Amino acid sequence: MLWVIGAACSNTMDESSFVQWVTDYENGLHVRREAGDYIVDVQYMPEDFKWLQYRDQPRQQDDQLQYYTVTIQPKIDDMDLIDFNIQNEAERQQRLYYFSYSFQNDLMIEENGQALPCVLYHFERPADMKNSRTFLLAFEKHPQASQDVRLVINSRVLGSLPVNIKINKSNIPALAL
Repeated sequence: MLWVIGAACSNTMDESSFVQWVTDYENGLHVRREAGDYIVDVQYMPEDFKWLQYRDQPRQQDDQLQYYTVTIQPKIDDMDLIDFNIQNEAERQQRLYYFSYSFQNDLMIEENGQALPCVLYHFERPADMKNSRTFLLAFEKHPQASQDVRLVINSRVLGSLPVNIKINKSNIPALAL
């Protein structure tokens, strides 16, 4: 495993190197996968990374949740996730409701042979013109945390088969404060 410049010979990194390492697709915490007509991008958020993203909140060292962001977009660049393959306004409203509320029920983490449901869910409403939509998710931490976790998305919108995305949480460096 290659360390980003700034890590020297220890397992600690400065803030910018740490963020770069966590968000690099090569390190296993950030995964991009095609699922039918969609692209799914998953980012695991270690505690230090989450703290850097949301500094206005108090730092919690022993949070009992594990956090992820999931971004979904159609493969067709100019189509919005909500409008993709929609025939009329009623279907559009159903899709919007689904991603606003019901999609949470189609998400789980598999860790050590146990399925953990999504316990915190937030659908971000974009202020820009992007065709992707982002979801902030949290799952309970398994008592015996493992290095490999699988996010399972079982959504009828994304296709008939579940989308399985493996996250490798090994060798996460520490943030030098």
